[in-house]
Amino acid sequence: MKTYISILFFYFIIGHAFAENDSLRFSFCINSNDLNNDKMPSYTKSIQVLDSLGRVIQSEEFMREGATINGTSTNIPDSIFRITSRDVYQYDAFSNLISHIHTYFNLTDSVISRFLYRYDATGKKIASEDYRLYPNPIALMGFDTSGYSGDSINYYLRMQWNGLLFDTANYYTINYDSLNRRTEELKHLYNGNFLGITKKFWSYLPTGEIDQIISKNQYGDSTRERYFYNSFNDILYTVSEIYNSDSSGWVSPYRLDYLYDINNFPYRIIYIPCLTPACLDTIVKKEWNYDSLGRLTRILLSNYEGQAYNMNTYSYDANGDMFYTELFYDDGGPCGAGSYTYYFYNSEHSVIHTQHSWYSCWSHASDCYFYDLGADSMMVDICYPLISCSNDTIYPVVISAGGISPHTYHWSPGIHFSDSIGTQPYVLSDTSRIYALTVTDSSGRIVSDTMNIAISIPFPNLGTDTVLCTNSMIELQPGNFYSYEWSDGSSVSSLQLTSSTEDSIYISVIVIDSSSCYGTDSVLVFFNDCTGIDEIQNTSFIYPNPFQDNFVIDFKGIPSLCYIYSHDGKLIKAINLHSGENFIETKNLASGIYVIVINEANNSKMKLIVKE
Repeated sequence: MKTYISILFFYFIIGHAFAENDSLRFSFCINSNDLNNDKMPSYTKSIQVLDSLGRVIQSEEFMREGATINGTSTNIPDSIFRITSRDVYQYDAFSNLISHIHTYFNLTDSVISRFLYRYDATGKKIASEDYRLYPNPIALMGFDTSGYSGDSINYYLRMQWNGLLFDTANYYTINYDSLNRRTEELKHLYNGNFLGITKKFWSYLPTGEIDQIISKNQYGDSTRERYFYNSFNDILYTVSEIYNSDSSGWVSPYRLDYLYDINNFPYRIIYIPCLTPACLDTIVKKEWNYDSLGRLTRILLSNYEGQAYNMNTYSYDANGDMFYTELFYDDGGPCGAGSYTYYFYNSEHSVIHTQHSWYSCWSHASDCYFYDLGADSMMVDICYPLISCSNDTIYPVVISAGGISPHTYHWSPGIHFSDSIGTQPYVLSDTSRIYALTVTDSSGRIVSDTMNIAISIPFPNLGTDTVLCTNSMIELQPGNFYSYEWSDGSSVSSLQLTSSTEDSIYISVIVIDSSSCYGTDSVLVFFNDCTGIDEIQNTSFIYPNPFQDNFVIDFKGIPSLCYIYSHDGKLIKAINLHSGENFIETKNLASGIYVIVINEANNSKMKLIVKE
């Protein structure tokens, strides 16, 4: 089904239904950059519809971004792919493009343009028109036309409109010699009024190569370009000159030198901005390098001292396909800049996957996949974080194309999904698990993909609660993690605690691992005055520890006083101990850590106990 919109007497195709004989070129990219590493990546996809003759009849571009709320990045993607552009093409019986409608969409509006083309009986394009259809009323924006003498253009007209009046117009007339070589070009300039004519003239050597090209503008200024050759009629260098009316005549501001390798490939071109010794340090060199098979391997742009400004490198696999390209350029900043791309192919040497990265002081990466699909073929791919944190809400992005609409979706196990038959549900990550998605089209054709959720749970370990004597020191080491945040405000990987007075210190840490997942632990450290105090060991035995409601002190000494303190040093209870088992009831005590102190003659003993 096609949808039509009528504007005055024009109609044009807005969408194209996928017909049985049509095929699809489908691609999607996952895009991310390290400036927004807390934000979900954006996704782009492109769909080209080809008719039975292999002609592109519709092309659409879509984008789906990680969302923001009040300017703050979130882990929630856009709920849908938003279309950013659409192009619709029509052809005549000879496969000449006769109409092209381009629509650009933004968040609030769209701009629709139409381009029309006309051809002569031999298939040469002789005229084109472009219109703005929306949001303005239909308006002719530009017009051009060409005339031919055989295969050579002998005139060309281009006009631009601003409203109902033409803004600029350029009209070219071109002359040729008996060998059909261009000899003269006249350019008539208009900008509401006639501005003048610029002229360009070609002259040739007896061997047929260009000797020089002279240009004159409407103001009387002249320039020329002269060509010099070797014995193979290859260009050795060109000299560009301007005519100085102060009687100095033709002056050369720069020249371009060409060098060739043994296979006659141009491996180096040296651009010389001037010919005086004073400015030789501004010479720029451009080199082309080839391998033994004549394939381009490097393009290098450098200055006179060999410092690289720009460098492109190209590498090929055993099948002759280009699998790696890299661009580096010196942007004058502290980081340099560049990009690289890896290419992956199928058995038919068609690109099916690319990995592209751009880098400077920050980086941007795109991972792209390419498919050729038809009504009898489908694809589905699930994009999701490789590692998630416990209890994260995961929003998988489903990319699917091909087949015959409508399609149905089924997730399993579906109990964890917000919508087990939806195209874009969310799932709560409580544990590592594999989920499967099955897509079925209206003809019963099935494709599937899986989502392997891996959960990262950091477990810092500060050890058990402990009691130390005053002026002692303990070092808390939670483990190896990406970052640390202690309750005292520090961010060190290990923390040392000490106290010169009796005290109880509660300390906690939040750690973040390399997957940006959080974990926490805490510990209670008691500092007591240990003068005259021994730990309860051989003279008594306390059980159970930890305990719930009651515990027993099996005391071996003479009758003594026993004190129960809270972890912050408050006296909770005093007990008279007798030799033998002493049953201590603590139903009214809250869960926590307590200190038992037993006074015997001139000596005191202590023990840490825990109520659950």
